[in-house]
Amino acid sequence: MPDALKRDIDLGFEPAPQAVMIQGEPDRLRELLNNLIDNAVRYSRHGGHVTVAVALSDQGEGQVSISDDSEKIPVEERQRVFERFHRLLGNHADGSGLGLAIVSEIAALHQARITLEEDVDGIGNTFSIFFPLSSVVAPSGKS
Repeated sequence: MPDALKRDIDLGFEPAPQAVMIQGEPDRLRELLNNLIDNAVRYSRHGGHVTVAVALSDQGEGQVSISDDSEKIPVEERQRVFERFHRLLGNHADGSGLGLAIVSEIAALHQARITLEEDVDGIGNTFSIFFPLSSVVAPSGKS
């Protein structure tokens, strides 16, 4: 939050119309989300937007998406950004190049898949994590 305030970035949250609960390791899932949100804030333009959205996908998977106003990641780089120590050329933001590799590993531990696409508004990127049906829990506690 402090970094977003310093850079005048509008942080937003779009909840799902109904509760979406997944089974997983809370500390690791927190680290996954923190890394994605930190990257979104770090690389977004000054005065930009970062939005976290939660939904059920069309296939009934639990979906968490983080959209930002950063430079678009070229299609040919989209898989490589999840490699350890990989950094995009021309990017001068601080970081070790480990954040997205950690995100990828945590997603894999939860049998989740992660996608990276151009943001729907044409500015920035959207990272989405899809948690499998087996980990999505009905709000009443029933699967």
